Amino acid sequence: MRGMPVHVFKSLVFRAIRRAAVTLISILFLPIWFSERLIPRKKTLWVFGSFDGKGFTDNSRSFFEYMQKNHSEIKCAWITRSRDVCSLLRSYGFKCEMAYSLKGWLLQLFAGAFFNDHGNGDYNCHALNGAKIVSLWHGMPMKKMGVLYDEYLMGKKFLLFRTRLSWVLFPWRRKNFSLVPVLSEFFIPYLQASFGNPFGKPMDKERFQVLGLPRNDALLSQGRNLFVEKIRGEFPQSTVVFYLPTFRLAMYTDEPFNPFCPQFGFDEKEFSSFLERNNLVFLYKPHPYETFRCDSKIPRFKALSEGDVLNLYEFLADVDVLLTDYSSVYFDFKITGKPVALLPFDFESYVSIRGLFFDYWTEISDFKAKSWRELYSGFEEGKVIASDEKKFNRFFDAASSERVFDSVKRLLKI
Repeated sequence: MRGMPVHVFKSLVFRAIRRAAVTLISILFLPIWFSERLIPRKKTLWVFGSFDGKGFTDNSRSFFEYMQKNHSEIKCAWITRSRDVCSLLRSYGFKCEMAYSLKGWLLQLFAGAFFNDHGNGDYNCHALNGAKIVSLWHGMPMKKMGVLYDEYLMGKKFLLFRTRLSWVLFPWRRKNFSLVPVLSEFFIPYLQASFGNPFGKPMDKERFQVLGLPRNDALLSQGRNLFVEKIRGEFPQSTVVFYLPTFRLAMYTDEPFNPFCPQFGFDEKEFSSFLERNNLVFLYKPHPYETFRCDSKIPRFKALSEGDVLNLYEFLADVDVLLTDYSSVYFDFKITGKPVALLPFDFESYVSIRGLFFDYWTEISDFKAKSWRELYSGFEEGKVIASDEKKFNRFFDAASSERVFDSVKRLLKI
């Protein structure tokens, strides 16, 4: 093509051929998919996956670990696409198989229940027809997602047509969830619409149950995190603040989100003085998808990596204040009764790209700051406090995993 570099043209051609081949193979697989309905599923064999099959994380991990500790009568197995994850879990003594290995296929074809927290890509989606699918998901939505995000971000006719065509040709990609635990009734309409089909039909309300999320049980644990305890030893009587911004579109655009920039009123000396003045230790962890990494020599500022926070919710249980922006961690942390503040520094630009389900400024009552100086003032004026807002959570206990287990048993009629 005129004006296009040869290597770019070759890449586009290769991609088009690959997509055509995958589509053809998928169409040929359809008879096998429908015949899976004839396979007798074992109600006491449950398989788990997470993070598009690449991790051992989130609600799936929390519920899997709960099952290992409390219900040996159920055979549980972790499914992954990562050999590193597979080796790690086997070293722990857990049953784990690669998603598309022969053993993995056989295990999943007979499993009675599949558990995911990112979707059917968390395991072998081609082997689940006839099983019950429980989506533990990775948080209650503040920002648009699923079908609604497709319509909002990609509301072009071609992309909508492609989504609908995929829904028809590849039934294993559909979100045919049998059960979706939620924190409260508040979220059900948004999840119904997000998990509905691309033709405008929302998911049935009966599939959603207010049970809490398994990962939130750790928020009320009595254990102490060694990393946080070390900080408390270094800065006695300090308040530990944990800043967890959500991801933007860096994974697609290569434009990192840097919250510590003059655009948002950040000044390093002013920030350091604020921390000293108020005896605060400020922990910052970017989203796993985020490419920005912060390097600062301020003693009371700690930039954390994924390796520093091996279990996010056990870590969160030991901090004093949460700062976030549009993340679902906000709703989870509310069950602790600790202070939360929101930092929507880039509200207008973020919403224009992502979109939110509800009015951010009226539905959420906690303190919000659109600049660092507003945050400093909020702290020092006593505005960053715990609120007793109850609409986002029905349960304030550590029994979510137990409720999910009881509900799945009823679903499978065990």
